[in-house]
Parts: sequence; structure tokens; C-alpha cells
Amino acid sequence: PSDPIGIVGEIPMGGADVWRRLPVPDPLAFAGLQMVRALERQGVRVSGTVTVLQDPSASLLAPGPLGADGPPFSILAQLESPPLLDILRPINKRSNNYLAETVAKLLGRTVVGDGSFDGGNRAVEAFLTDVVGVDPEEVSVRDGSGLSPENRASPAVFVQTLAFMAESPHWEAFVGTLP
Repeated sequence: PSDPIGIVGEIPMGGADVWRRLPVPDPLAFAGLQMVRALERQGVRVSGTVTVLQDPSASLLAPGPLGADGPPFSILAQLESPPLLDILRPINKRSNNYLAETVAKLLGRTVVGDGSFDGGNRAVEAFLTDVVGVDPEEVSVRDGSGLSPENRASPAVFVQTLAFMAESPHWEAFVGTLP
């Protein structure tokens, strides 16, 4: 499936190229389709369709009964992520919102077992309230990038979080990610 893209405007003859990045409406389906296309270009015959699972526990690769008792599978490829610190630098220095949202979902999956936007929001709020000790009434996280108009954090939350980080063994690494 694809969503139509409308392009309006003018580029003068001999003018410079114009490039724009566009968000992908369904990144999981897009990634699956790109994988199928890449395999087919390499001569691998792919049958069936790309299916996106909203419940990670329903995956054949998930730990637990379904993953253990489902049909056999083979890992085709594996990619190791760069260290988290290397990902946080472009998030903070260049305001890479896509990476910020992805890290928030990863936190959600790792901390609360839910790799969705909501899971990431709960993980961040839990850290701020349970670990840093901020007042839950003074913070509301609605996305990983900070672009949602529903995000709320009082100045006290920022000061308390910075004070917490300054006392942590991760202070130097944290400050190194800031612009």
C-alpha cells in the first residue's frame, strides 16, 4: 500500500535540485515491503504478504509460548545497533525527531513491555517520577520528540532532572549529547 504524495510548485530550468524528507505513515509496513523487495531483487522468492503485528507477543520471534511453539523460522539477517550514546547525540544536537520517537518506543518496550508511543511515554514519566522524583502533576509526556502540544513540564521538572543527572555517573556523557 502507498499513500499518494502531491507536489506543487516550480523549479526553474537549470535550477538546483529540491529534496524533502517525508514521514512514512506506517513505518513497520514500509520496512516489511522494502525487505520483500530487497529479497526479490536478490532472487529470493517471497510468498504471502507483509503482516504488521500490533501486539509484539503475537510475533513468532517473541519469547514465550507462541514463539516456542510456532512454526520454525530462520533469522535471515541481523544488525547490531550503534551504542545508545551514539544515537542520542544526533537526537539532541540536531533535533532528530524520528530517532527520538524510536528511542522512546524502545524505552517503552524495554521498561514497560510496550514498544508503542504510549509505552514510551509511560517509561519516561515513570523515570521522571519514580527515579528523579518529580511531581507527577508537573509533567505529562505525549511523544518522544517533544513536538506534541500536549507535552507539559514545569521549569522545576527541568531543574530537578538536570540536578539528578549532574549527580549521576552519566553526567559527562549526557552533557556531551547537548548542543
